[in-house]
Amino acid sequence: MSDTAVCSGVTLGRAALAALLFAFTFTYNPTAAMGEQGLSGPESEQLMTEALHILGGYRSRVPRWTDTLRVAVVGAADTETIQSIQALFGELSILTGLDYRLLQHQYAQADQYLVAVSNSPRYDLALCNGFKKLECANFVVIVASQPTMHQITLSIPMRKVFQNATLSDEQVACFFSPGVSANGEIRRSIVFVNSSLDSEMLKTCLQEEIVQSFGLFNDYSGSEYFSFNNVVDVKRLTRFDKTLLTSLYDRSLPTGPMAALVVKEVVDYCRLNC
Repeated sequence: MSDTAVCSGVTLGRAALAALLFAFTFTYNPTAAMGEQGLSGPESEQLMTEALHILGGYRSRVPRWTDTLRVAVVGAADTETIQSIQALFGELSILTGLDYRLLQHQYAQADQYLVAVSNSPRYDLALCNGFKKLECANFVVIVASQPTMHQITLSIPMRKVFQNATLSDEQVACFFSPGVSANGEIRRSIVFVNSSLDSEMLKTCLQEEIVQSFGLFNDYSGSEYFSFNNVVDVKRLTRFDKTLLTSLYDRSLPTGPMAALVVKEVVDYCRLNC
């Protein structure tokens, strides 16, 4: 058995990607009432407002991944969850053109990983292929109890906002923490999901935090178009989520593209096709 499962992303042209996007069936579609003729002027303006907010604002440079995603999953022991994570990365690989590898490692449980990361240098994610350390994770997905989440945030260490939130008495369902370089490349991401969630909410949290780790860093409360809407509920990605993600990873745009350029692509496309 090889140490990695290799899944190659395919770089597609805009027309092929457009066809692919609309081949999916969506169970969560807040814009079904718009019909099939694209967006009107006011609808386009609202879409622009929401997309710009999700990308950080009109003048923001939006970070994105350029490297192969080396994914390690900790604490998700059941086959169904592992399969859903792998299916999601497969879909994201198609939408972004990025390759990914699902790494094998020795830390099946979050408590085991906590011991490893506690004994590692600061900011070392301590997840590599077996003991060889030939290839180490840059994208870590952790399913754990809230106390274990808190201890991991202290051990890596992570920002105080995460340390304090996981220490509180209120349940923290899920969150992600990206690492971005000065030139706008996402170099690593850590996704945490609370293991106390029921199976459907756990899948929703995994989906939302993993997808947002690709550069869609902000939520828009009450969004009409995007699933990143600050609503704690079972949901699926919308066609607008996918269109925004595909536009961000358009290879004609430089690394760290201006949010305004990305959103222009989205709105121009959706005026005719969404």
